[in-house]
Amino acid sequence: MPSRRRKPRRKNQPRRARLNGRLAMFDRVVGKLHRRRSRWYVDPIYYGRRKEEIQVTNQANGRSGDFVLVERMKQVSDSRFSGLATEVIRRNSTATLASDALIKMFHVREDWPKSLDLSEIPDKVDPSSLTSRTDLRQRPFVTIDGAKARDFDDAVYAERCDDGWLLSVAIADVAHYVKEDSTLDRVARRRGNSIYLPDRVVPMLPEELSNGICSLKPKVDRLALVCDMRIDTAGVVIDFEIYESMISSVARLTYDEVEKYLQDGPLDVFEEVGKAIKSLHALQHCLRHKRIREGSLDLINAENAIILENGEPIDCVALTASESHRLIEEAMLLCNKVVARYLESHQVEPLYRVHPPPSLDSLYELRKYFNSIGIRLPLEVHKASTIQRALDELDLEPGQLRIWHRQVIRSMSTAEYRFSRIGHFGLAFESYLHFTSPIRRYADLYTHRQVKALLRKGPTAQTTPNRQNLLAESLSKCEHTAETIENKVNIWLKTTRAEPFQGSVVQGTVVGVSEFGLQVELDRFFVIAFLHRKQLPYDRYHFRGTSLIGDRTGFRLSFGDRLSVRILSVVAYKGDIDVKFVDKCESERAFKSKQS
Repeated sequence: MPSRRRKPRRKNQPRRARLNGRLAMFDRVVGKLHRRRSRWYVDPIYYGRRKEEIQVTNQANGRSGDFVLVERMKQVSDSRFSGLATEVIRRNSTATLASDALIKMFHVREDWPKSLDLSEIPDKVDPSSLTSRTDLRQRPFVTIDGAKARDFDDAVYAERCDDGWLLSVAIADVAHYVKEDSTLDRVARRRGNSIYLPDRVVPMLPEELSNGICSLKPKVDRLALVCDMRIDTAGVVIDFEIYESMISSVARLTYDEVEKYLQDGPLDVFEEVGKAIKSLHALQHCLRHKRIREGSLDLINAENAIILENGEPIDCVALTASESHRLIEEAMLLCNKVVARYLESHQVEPLYRVHPPPSLDSLYELRKYFNSIGIRLPLEVHKASTIQRALDELDLEPGQLRIWHRQVIRSMSTAEYRFSRIGHFGLAFESYLHFTSPIRRYADLYTHRQVKALLRKGPTAQTTPNRQNLLAESLSKCEHTAETIENKVNIWLKTTRAEPFQGSVVQGTVVGVSEFGLQVELDRFFVIAFLHRKQLPYDRYHFRGTSLIGDRTGFRLSFGDRLSVRILSVVAYKGDIDVKFVDKCESERAFKSKQS
């Protein structure tokens, strides 16, 4: 038999194709170690249904079932990878395992460099700082945050005036302590932002700053940048002033406490604090209605929180946007918008927070969903208000409406940082930036330095367009990494809760349809399971628009349908749940009546 001649390799052509699978996203991977025959393999924790195992030449002292870090990745064929296991990730609890795995996979450092001298960070404000600042320690500022929050970077105060309101937003003056191009500044810039996980926080700044001297704790002096805004009864900012100050917050309040107070509940604070919260509440309604009227999207918050006990997930609760959340949100949105206007008025180029319009492909997909229920959505959408009008036509219960709102969010482009003003599509703002969270976001700290330079009539930082673009790209990438880690850890923990229920029948809602099957969000777990076409009632199904339809029976399964499904298998570390069809419910109400 004649030998096969290899095609000669052209000059500079690589000997082997570059990494082209999903694993190519990472230069190192964490996965579960197992042995097959005489070889060791690692099943990656990245989320995807494709089997792309990594063959490893060593165990790193791990045993079958351990999670290991794999480095020096190589692709040896279209679907085969090899690497070196370098570290075993020990399982203290599911929460620590999930967090450690994703943190190591994305190169996130939790320790601080030895060159960073944390002893130089003061534990209290120098009284001499007041000489160049406005003393606002008598103004009854309050912080309103979640019950578990420890870093308080914003405090608010509002009062009713004859022609509207005075809104005062105080933001921790982090730039006073973190000097530009210092070791601490370079570390913060590399981290980009804090990462919030169920069992820990990986902070952008050391605890001595984030939970210490910069945190606007009650009844202690703190340095702040304050933005005073006078707002008329139509929600228009008629005047504003930004200045350096010293404040002393009078109370640390939680969202739950403020929510109860707004519903005529008790609140153990001074009378003027109560009046300020009532004023802030009234102002919130005015600002929110104006923002939505001018074209901003009004979407339901579909977030949820994982409850841990000894590091194990025991429950997952839905988080709804309450009035107390909204009054802080509207205050921060307006403050960010005003600071952008301030910098632009002084010919300073801000680091904008931009949100490009959705792509045509995304709009085409979203349009299919609306068209399937008789609501027309134009293919070319230039304003968010066009999408909002389509949402307003939906006559659904809040639970079903949330599914549609999330579908809109999926169609949106990713918000990012840029030095060019292209506007914020979702908020319908021409100019917007981040100013109100300098403890946890470097972009806000950068904005603070620009503002402080103008206030002190000094030169603003000048840099080349190339360096500006590198900073914006770096911060956008850091934010994306943080969101990926947070999301994947949460999915791991939520999927873990479903493991004991394999074989059980649970309820869910169809949130995605493809030619291969359905994505079903399970009610009890807030996680998405996959219902393969093979697990549907016997028939041949074809994919049309947003439905799978049986050829013989005409049985239809569509986006938004309520289903009963049986859990077949759960792989928590990959976020995979496979289910089998049991029953279709005509409505949620009908399903509840069946259960009773």
